[in-house]
Amino acid sequence: MLREGIIEPVETADWATPLVPVPKADGGIRICADYKVTLNPVLLIDKYPLPKVEDLFVGLSGANYFSKIDLSQAYNQIELEDPDNLTVINTHKGLFKYKRLVYGLSSSPGIFQRIMASLLKDIPNVQVFLDDIILASQDIKTHLLLIEEVFKKLQDAGLKLKENKCFFMLNEVKYLGYIISKDGIKVDPEKVDAVVKIASPTNISQLRSFIGLVNFYARFVPNISTVLSPLYKLLKKGIRWNWNTECELSFNKIKAILCSTEVLAHYDPTKKLILTCDASPVGIGGVLTQVGADGCERPVSYISRTLSPAEQNYSQIDREALAIVFSLQKFHQYVYGRRFVLRTDHKPLVSIFGPKKGIPMMAASRLQRWSVIVAAYSYDIEYINTTNNGADSLSRLPIAAKAKDILKYPEQSYLHYVNNSMLLDYQEIKKQTSRDPLLSRILGYIRDGWPEHNEIRSLQPYFNRKTELYEELGCIMWGHRIVIPTNCTEKVLNDLHECHMGIVKTKAIARSYVWWAGIDEAVEAMCRGCAVCAAEADAPPRRPPAPWPYPNQPWARIHADFLGPIDGKIVFSSSRCSNKMVGGI
Repeated sequence: MLREGIIEPVETADWATPLVPVPKADGGIRICADYKVTLNPVLLIDKYPLPKVEDLFVGLSGANYFSKIDLSQAYNQIELEDPDNLTVINTHKGLFKYKRLVYGLSSSPGIFQRIMASLLKDIPNVQVFLDDIILASQDIKTHLLLIEEVFKKLQDAGLKLKENKCFFMLNEVKYLGYIISKDGIKVDPEKVDAVVKIASPTNISQLRSFIGLVNFYARFVPNISTVLSPLYKLLKKGIRWNWNTECELSFNKIKAILCSTEVLAHYDPTKKLILTCDASPVGIGGVLTQVGADGCERPVSYISRTLSPAEQNYSQIDREALAIVFSLQKFHQYVYGRRFVLRTDHKPLVSIFGPKKGIPMMAASRLQRWSVIVAAYSYDIEYINTTNNGADSLSRLPIAAKAKDILKYPEQSYLHYVNNSMLLDYQEIKKQTSRDPLLSRILGYIRDGWPEHNEIRSLQPYFNRKTELYEELGCIMWGHRIVIPTNCTEKVLNDLHECHMGIVKTKAIARSYVWWAGIDEAVEAMCRGCAVCAAEADAPPRRPPAPWPYPNQPWARIHADFLGPIDGKIVFSSSRCSNKMVGGI
């Protein structure tokens, strides 16, 4: 970053934002600043308005050809003036400030939109929404001239494009959640795919989840109980499961209603926006809603997908966080650059993704990556009970995942690092963890959620770190340290102590790779009881001769000498320190 001119060193600053190192897919490290806990809460935000969808579409009417242009690393192409050193980041090599617009700063969207709108405002039939530029024209010749003019403006401004996200001379293009063509504008089918493609329930649990979604928006559907009556019959006690033709017709009718204009609302940037997310063992889902004049929430779009085999092994907190990131990326053009409410039914994420705390340094590498993504959005996060979660059924009845929706990141990197460095067999650690009474309970909490209170004394050290513990390949991890079960602690201690480095150095090595409650005391006890360590330890230094301090007043000091016994008697001699010495026998 320093070499590329993105940052520069500074000597002092009133603001210093902590860094969050995020592993990249190629094995490198991305350095990000966590402005959520420093600058963003007090920053005077540039409130340059993002354009309304309706206003953008007015300039595209009557066109036959469309092109879409996307900028590469858009924010980093904009030079930033920071005379007050507000964007300073605090690193182990000193203080640095940004010379380019920063991703994650609350003012960045407004600043960027102002720059792009000013740059391309004089070109007709060109619309800009942040880094997405769309061009429209009636014939090919005019369109080529339009592309050339836009390219010239971008080149003069020194802006570069992302080639794989640019599309030219199309008859139909997807833009801001809509399909735009010469025939007009229509809603993107993906907005309702999550409901249209829901498979028929195969058991009572799945049916209850689906009815929960229907009841959430029942106020918009007339005679909902009549339509649902065949499905309600299956929920009665003592009724045997029988999914017949009548149930299938009712199920399909309800899906059609949920995707109709009776329920769906058109996106309105002036109304309160709410994004609700949820995860289940098989899928993740989200629903974007807006609050109408009557105070009721109406859905704008639904999304869901199944979890990949690797994602199904995630802990519950990781699956819930994945649902949030997936929803934000799918609804990016709706929520980016404006304030919205983010809802989750997993309480630990309210703290981790909340505005009052920074990203936990000991959190899982996945959560660190995702926290940086989430930090770029402006939202108020709140907890919602599962029974009131409109996205619950979308996660329990997900549609098949598309390859592009699967987040591809390196997994198990920390565990492999510890495994190779300490020569630990994680398969043995996994087996002993499942057998350990305490760690097996903790593993269950990580997967299914922690209790609100803890009364088990031995569990308290782990309960204090509940938001930072996560599962990896069946082992419990605390940040980059592997949590060692009781049956393996002796072997680990012997491996740590093999070189007889003493207490301090052995502790330092242990803290880099492993952890369990009481590890410091265990290392100290082993080193103190080791004869080799005691023999090789440095002898204490000799104390230099120290004469008596010179007295500052008479009779300040008394000296006594004993001699004997002589003939059964002890001879005593004493003296007092003064200006005149006195002695006697």
